[in-house]
Amino acid sequence: AFVNLQKLYEDQRQWVEAAAVREQIAAIDDDKQESNSQILGFLRNEVGESQMRAEDAAAAKTFEAAIDIDKRTAPAYLNLGDARERMGRAAAAVEAWEKLVQTVPERAYLALDRLERAYQRAGTPHRFAELCQRLIDQNPQDWRTRLVLSRHLAASGRHRKAFDLLLAALPHNPHGLTIHQELWQALLARFWNDGGTALGQVIAAAAAEPGPDGPRAVRLALGVVGGSLFEGDPREWDVSRRTVAVVSADIGRAVASQ
Repeated sequence: AFVNLQKLYEDQRQWVEAAAVREQIAAIDDDKQESNSQILGFLRNEVGESQMRAEDAAAAKTFEAAIDIDKRTAPAYLNLGDARERMGRAAAAVEAWEKLVQTVPERAYLALDRLERAYQRAGTPHRFAELCQRLIDQNPQDWRTRLVLSRHLAASGRHRKAFDLLLAALPHNPHGLTIHQELWQALLARFWNDGGTALGQVIAAAAAEPGPDGPRAVRLALGVVGGSLFEGDPREWDVSRRTVAVVSADIGRAVASQ
């Protein structure tokens, strides 16, 4: 009966009442403390989100309570940092987001955009790259962090490193259209010479590059666009900038519809 009542309150978005019912359930059912804590943490986070519309200080305390109940309530760290940031407590906001990275590293990607912005404003952008690299070292299969870091590096003109990160991310999410889109853009940034250069020359430049990256770039280009759009020797493809823009737009639409 209590569980059904909690669900009824949740459906009506009465989060305070739903949390109170769950507290009663937790008091009765000692055998499921971990599960109860996870649910209570979620509900307290929802209470905090409803409070954010009126008062950030009260919301921040509720998010802190949600974290105290269950330290793996990832949204609570994000919301706590957001509330603190709006209150002008930039350092405390960063502390909350960094705590998410430390406590729930598999959900760290949720905080990366916020931390990148915060580090940039603080004049310490190198901290972001260092943080991402630590996450990748801890979890070599972490394709999301590689994707975010590649964007960060590309924005500062380090296209070679960004491209390598995307290639490393691809095996861990081979069907992710977002990675293919980023790889396509990175490939253009590295090899495309503005002015209508033939796409075949771009592919040829990639193939001629020493080391394993060149051949992989060729396979990537063929897989993303070449094999489906063109035939024959890539060096004979004469593709205008307009065609490249169309291909980029097509990939973008595929990502958006995924």
